[in-house]
Amino acid sequence: MTNAAFLTSVQTSATGTNFVTFPAYVCDAVHVINNTGTTLAFKRGSDSATFELPTGTGYSFYGITNANQISVKRADDSNTQVTIKSIEAEYLS
Repeated sequence: MTNAAFLTSVQTSATGTNFVTFPAYVCDAVHVINNTGTTLAFKRGSDSATFELPTGTGYSFYGITNANQISVKRADDSNTQVTIKSIEAEYLS
């Protein structure tokens, strides 16, 4: 059985270099559509590697147990905040 829920929107940090963690929600996957007008950088947990998602594209993060394992910031490190409105958490079991 698959259950999905849209998470509250997430706003990037006013300090452009800081990552913001998604809200806690038990799930197996997080699906994001980037309609912010700028490229976003994502990371998983405390991993230093980042993944960039250009505006107008989407991505699914699998292999997680909670949405709060994913963090986001603007890829250009700008202090201008943007809001990610399309975030879906999915529980596949």
